[in-house]
Amino acid sequence: MSTPEQQGLRKADQQLTRSSIELKKNEAIAASEDAGYMQKLAASLNILRIQYRMLNEEEFKGAKGRGMLKDIQEVDAEIKKLDSEMGNHQRKVGDYASAFDNVGEKLQQFIVRDLFKATASIIVYTALFEGVSKLGQLIIQSIPGTEAYEQEQARLLKVNEDLAKSFEDLVSSMLKLRESTKYNSRIYG
Repeated sequence: MSTPEQQGLRKADQQLTRSSIELKKNEAIAASEDAGYMQKLAASLNILRIQYRMLNEEEFKGAKGRGMLKDIQEVDAEIKKLDSEMGNHQRKVGDYASAFDNVGEKLQQFIVRDLFKATASIIVYTALFEGVSKLGQLIIQSIPGTEAYEQEQARLLKVNEDLAKSFEDLVSSMLKLRESTKYNSRIYG
């Protein structure tokens, strides 16, 4: 049975071993001729982070720690910039200021381009639906024996009657106007 102190030392030793392995792996990538530019940057960043974590308290708080932290931030910013240029924005989590860059312009583009297209599509689909519905009604109304046909026939008869009545009223009005004109010409001559 080991003491808590021994367990702590064992964990620290395991962590140091993992860090050393990770450090060697990243050093190999950074020195490799076959590694790409971004791979080497990522490996360099990992090396800096591992070394930074391994600093003792005096180095960590001193100029060495501040210098390493500055280097870490610069390399990390370069990788984020390159990732962003490739469309990979995962590393920019928390960069809310740049997330809202050009939001007005993008919203305007959405409204003008996408919303306009959607509205136009809705209008077209609505017109098509109304046209198809009307066509269906006309087809049903043209089939003798259906209730819709009978209703349509009755409506058309009513329209014809109304037109005939309107025509009679128009002829009557024209005759009255003609009589009135004759009367006025006899009086005012």
